[in-house]
Amino acid sequence: MNLFTFFLVGACTGISVLFSQSFGKGADRELRNVFFQSFIFGLVISAFLATGGIAGLGVICTLIRVPSSLISPVRIYLAVVLLGLPATYVYNLCSALLRSAGQSAIAGFTAATRIEGFANSFGDSGCAATAVFIGQAYGAGEGALAASVSYLRLISVFYLFCFTGNTFAGYFDGIGKVQIPFAGAASHITLRIILSALLIEKMGLSSVALACGAGWIYASIFWAVLKRHRTVSRSCGQRLTEPGL
Repeated sequence: MNLFTFFLVGACTGISVLFSQSFGKGADRELRNVFFQSFIFGLVISAFLATGGIAGLGVICTLIRVPSSLISPVRIYLAVVLLGLPATYVYNLCSALLRSAGQSAIAGFTAATRIEGFANSFGDSGCAATAVFIGQAYGAGEGALAASVSYLRLISVFYLFCFTGNTFAGYFDGIGKVQIPFAGAASHITLRIILSALLIEKMGLSSVALACGAGWIYASIFWAVLKRHRTVSRSCGQRLTEPGL
């Protein structure tokens, strides 16, 4: 589900750059055209993802080895989430339009509150997630609780790479190079899936934490290398255009 959601949210983030450019130029007609085309195209894509996902639920449940006793509720849950993909896209598209059309002061305030929210998310989401995770494990018994603690201890080592990677992704989104965050996210999620499948038999739940960490490290390095390459290329280009060169 994260892969589908990231794809749609990433697409809206990229489209918001086009919105901002059109709004900045005062090209109202261009802005309307971009929004209309994005709206129609995005609905078609999200509907396709939803339909394809629902049709392949059986295969998905088999690949992720869902226990037979849980297949029915899992399929219902995933079907409901998949049906909501078009609404998810429309929400994020409209949100992107509103952000891009704000005045500079509002835009600055929005950026500041997002940074503040990012900082606060460490405590807020971490507390909520830990409470649910530990509560379920505690109810399942001491063995599950120990596995949960091991998972959290291992994955917490890699959190820095998660936040670093997201910062690079935000940079590329901001300059309109949305294909770079998409390529990095798609490949790192694929890596996480492959590593989890290969290690789950030997390491259990800890394999998921290790796979996530490896994926975050890969994405951070991938985006850092591209960022460095772009910086060097621009620096060389500026020197070549200087008088006398």
